[in-house]
Amino acid sequence: MANVQSATRSARALFERLSQAPRAAYQVIAVILLVAVVGEGVALLVALQRPATAAANTLPMQPSVALPTHSNLSRLEFFPDSHGELWYYTINGSTVDAMSSFYAAQASQRGWRCYTTAKYISNMRDGQPITGVGLQITFRQGNTQYTVVSGDQQYGSVTLGDTLDSGEIVLRITEEPTTKTAC
Repeated sequence: MANVQSATRSARALFERLSQAPRAAYQVIAVILLVAVVGEGVALLVALQRPATAAANTLPMQPSVALPTHSNLSRLEFFPDSHGELWYYTINGSTVDAMSSFYAAQASQRGWRCYTTAKYISNMRDGQPITGVGLQITFRQGNTQYTVVSGDQQYGSVTLGDTLDSGEIVLRITEEPTTKTAC
């Protein structure tokens, strides 16, 4: 606000000095000063509405858990209400069982708490059977709850929300803050 007041005082002083200058030069300078003062005011308003840091509006490019080799990010979703994030990956040439083994090894190496798995082999959608195997893993690390879902064939396509190529599986990782302490 002090900058706007200073600019206004400077403009008034300049207007007084220019009152003796030719009228055309006076009008050009007045327009330039008016644009400068308005521009400074707009810049100040924009700065006041900006978050404290630019990082406040950025998302991490990958989840904070390990990813299997050859994971290709397909989509990222962010839910401001719950501060949750969903990463969707496709992995060519892997299997749901390989994902189960990979994350079981990660759990023992990284000390994840409340580790559970569930495998789905007879799946239905809209009352019709769909092909494929599904896997759901949940665990906690610090104050974050993770859910990892993997699937192949039609099950994987439903999880991804898009068609999987032959030989691909989907990997969906959800991160959400949690205050729970008990499993």
